[in-house]
Parts: sequence; structure tokens; C-alpha cells
Amino acid sequence: MSSAEETFVARIKALSAIVSSTGLGATIYPDSFPEGAALPAITYEMSVDNPVNHAGGATGTHETRITAHCMAATYAGVKALAALVVGDEDTTPSGVSGWVDADSNVWHLDSFRDDPGEIIVGQDIKHYYGVTQEFSVWH
Repeated sequence: MSSAEETFVARIKALSAIVSSTGLGATIYPDSFPEGAALPAITYEMSVDNPVNHAGGATGTHETRITAHCMAATYAGVKALAALVVGDEDTTPSGVSGWVDADSNVWHLDSFRDDPGEIIVGQDIKHYYGVTQEFSVWH
């Protein structure tokens, strides 16, 4: 059984064919966006990994939250990239939200928000636009 973080990364990489066919071609990085890296990109971090316990002790279950930061050079581009990551949440989800992984864990989008992005230092030019998404899975 893979960790939630490994499972998430594998799912995002599996979506890369979809992302590439849209012309977005995002690269995925752990923790932070490397200086000088090309856009669009996705960074991810495990933001919470809580064991689920009760009065009788440990249950062996964990709630894990993974944060994905989508970045693109345009607002429309980042919204399209974020929509691909979330997917359609249909009976056969195309993205992460609503997806059931190989261990039968169901992933959910908990929240998302626009990020202000980053202004290039010394210029009034926006370097990127961002969307942050929080996913959770019980495993």
C-alpha cells in the first residue's frame, strides 16, 4: 500500500496525458516551485496526516490532507489547470475529487481558493496566477 502522498502524486502524473492534450503541460513538484521553472506547474504538500483514534485506542485509520497549488501564467490558464486536477466528480471521475484509488480510498476536494500569485520583484508584472486546492482521504 502506498502512502497518501505517493498515491496523490501518481494520480496527478496519470492525469498528465489529459493536461498535455490541453496544452497546459503542467509539471509537478513537491513542496515549492523551483526558481526559474516553467509554468504551468503544480506543487503539492501533505498538510495533515491525523490518526483516527477512539476511547479503545488506535483504529489504524488516518485522515490525510494534501494541498495542491496550481500555477499558470494567466488567470484562465490556472482555472483550466485547477479544473483538470479536480475533474468532473462523475461516476468515473476524471480528476482527483471523487476518485477511488487502488486501496478503495475515496478522495474528496475539501476546499479551493484563488491565490494572489506572485509579482516579479521590481516590476508590476504578475509572474503567475494561482489556485490552491485541499484534498482529503481516509485510509
